[in-house]
Amino acid sequence: MKKVILMGAALCALTTFSCSKDKDSTVTPTVVAQIDPVALSAGMKVGYAATSVTGNIPAASTSADAPVLDSLYDNVTYYAISNRYIVIRPSILSGDVQGYYIQVNGAKSYYKIDYTTARNLRKAQKAASSKHSSAKEGDNSDSSIVIKLPANLVTDTFSISYAAYNANNQVSNSINAIIAVASSDSASNSLVTGNWRRNRYGNGIDDWNEDTIKYNNPDTSFYSYYNCNENGIYYYYYAPQGSQAIDRLPYYIQGYTNNDYSFQGKSQFTNTYGYIYKYINTGASSCSNYVYYDNSYIETYNGGYTYDAKTKTLIIIWDGDGYDNSNLYVDTYKVLSVTNQKMILVSYSNNDNHDELSYDYYEFKKL
Repeated sequence: MKKVILMGAALCALTTFSCSKDKDSTVTPTVVAQIDPVALSAGMKVGYAATSVTGNIPAASTSADAPVLDSLYDNVTYYAISNRYIVIRPSILSGDVQGYYIQVNGAKSYYKIDYTTARNLRKAQKAASSKHSSAKEGDNSDSSIVIKLPANLVTDTFSISYAAYNANNQVSNSINAIIAVASSDSASNSLVTGNWRRNRYGNGIDDWNEDTIKYNNPDTSFYSYYNCNENGIYYYYYAPQGSQAIDRLPYYIQGYTNNDYSFQGKSQFTNTYGYIYKYINTGASSCSNYVYYDNSYIETYNGGYTYDAKTKTLIIIWDGDGYDNSNLYVDTYKVLSVTNQKMILVSYSNNDNHDELSYDYYEFKKL
């Protein structure tokens, strides 16, 4: 929680304030910025055409037919950025699910998500299927809880509770989720600001899987032998009699042109990814002119990011720059080191049994 000294009085619906008096009797307004759960609940948007209901979410049912949520996910922390999406993917141990109840803890109302009438932020769930299974990180399948945060939230933490219900209104156990929010431009972001190109990756700081990635220098080592005549070129095994042998040719050509990460102001993130992929077009080629099908591409992906220098945590939210939650991903990295020339990121993930971590290391060079 951070304190900000203001020169004048400024009020915001999502902050609370206190004032102190110094020994010279000069009033210094001191703002303790906090997320107000009531204002937050009123200002956020919840996907699947969620409706707001006054009161608290219903208590868990005692029926054995009620859905059961995996308590392993209780009090899990999710990272978010002001004015962007949070996606929570509940893990369901048993039972059918028609929707969810979700409440910002401390708010005076809750939201009811009904997948059978879903609209607004996400497409409707297919009516033929109401049973949902656990979704892995990065798989934004139906049964997710999708929340669009309001703009201009302060850096703070809040929590929500959610519970599933079935067609008979039987309610599951409640799960608590902790949401760590970064403002739209954290103070630490400037430490990683700039354009970076992935240089290499590996399993450890001294265990890189490959040498430096070569950009705009495609690999032509995948070759075969061909013959040719006036009608074109042929793989040598199928070449007609009388055709002329050709020295070996690359039958496909591939390599990177870009894999660049751009971290800019206002938490704007862009990944530019380009790849060369060409393969021989025997029908269009001749003895003197070799033609390739060209499936090369370059694509741009937008999102948001935040960096916390104290914890050395870099969060990238792939959400179409805050406008797309249909295929939302969240990547969490530890910044092992960052200079004005090089940055090393480490990502980690649990296995399916949550008893072993795997690590991936990425080295970036500044452009």
